[in-house]
Amino acid sequence: MKQILLVALLYLLLPHLIFAQSSKCKETDYACSVAVYTKLIKANPNDADAFFKQGNGYFNMGDFDLAISDYDRSIELNPKSYKSYVNRGLAHENKRDFDKSIADYSKALDLSSNNVTIYNHLGNLYWLKTDYDQAFVIYSKVIELAPGEPKAYFNRGKVLAYQENYERAIIDLSKAIELNPQYLDAYTFRGSSFCFLGKFENGLLDFNRAIELAPNEAKAYFNRARTFEALNRMENAIADYSKSVAVNPRFIEGYFNRGNAYRDLGNSENALTDYSIILEIAPEFVPAIYNRGLVYLEKGSFELAISDFSKFISLAPHDARGYNSRGNAHGKKYQYPEAISDFTIAIKLNPQDARFYENRAEIYEMMGEKAQADEDRKISQKLRKQSP
Repeated sequence: MKQILLVALLYLLLPHLIFAQSSKCKETDYACSVAVYTKLIKANPNDADAFFKQGNGYFNMGDFDLAISDYDRSIELNPKSYKSYVNRGLAHENKRDFDKSIADYSKALDLSSNNVTIYNHLGNLYWLKTDYDQAFVIYSKVIELAPGEPKAYFNRGKVLAYQENYERAIIDLSKAIELNPQYLDAYTFRGSSFCFLGKFENGLLDFNRAIELAPNEAKAYFNRARTFEALNRMENAIADYSKSVAVNPRFIEGYFNRGNAYRDLGNSENALTDYSIILEIAPEFVPAIYNRGLVYLEKGSFELAISDFSKFISLAPHDARGYNSRGNAHGKKYQYPEAISDFTIAIKLNPQDARFYENRAEIYEMMGEKAQADEDRKISQKLRKQSP
């Protein structure tokens, strides 16, 4: 009898001993935590909480399949635990299995109907699915449940901005800023919304504030630079693009837009420098390859232009612009057969672009093929009459 009692006593104490072991694991030592809960599950295979916590360990280790398996078992043992549904939904979300995530979050809300955190998870998921109508409904519910939460207004304002409902977006984003005057993303989205409405001065004010809040954030300067461009304040725009790449020397968008600005101002050397910097960072960034080719073409460096356009074509073989621009470069070098070949491919890819026929007609005429040149010009004129 004493032996039986001793065994029973040890069995009762085992969970407490294992819990003590668990508390010795470092907070981020998830493998240790998993090992502890594995022992606990071995001692008590019907412990729903142990499966839940072991699942959390696997989740934090990035093994979402094992995490889901543990959450499945936890739900089977305790179907009233909304947390298991939430965490399984998060695991499915990390696997990009959004429909299963939605099902889990919805079930969690059945068990915890006014849980703001779950509604936020669900709204964020609809946002990821680009189902903006449903995301709007969910974020509106969050605002109803937590009217003092700035992130709720920000999330709904962001949705409205993506729906191009900028006036209403500004209202929500302004409320988010009222509740949290340090809300960087709210200033960014509100500034962009003002700009989409053509209210560039208002946009500048918001981007100025964003820079005050995050002076080391490259995108803050980038956003303000684009607004300066819209106001035709090119020197200010270039200065801000320069600040964006000074803050982040690998910020491709900053170099690209600064290069475009230099090109618009006729500063081809600086434009070439920026496009070349981009291609050192990202050798297959096709917009920079194409634009550098255009600058070479404008400068009369036709071989370099052909080289860039050929690279562009290899990376974007279905983009007619590459063939058309390379055809122009071949034409400048009096390489007429090559030019005709490129323009013909461009026309096959985009038969509705009148420019391609005009370019081919010019080459045909230089080759003495007047009938073919006239035919291309007729097609070009017809297309231009049809265009709005």
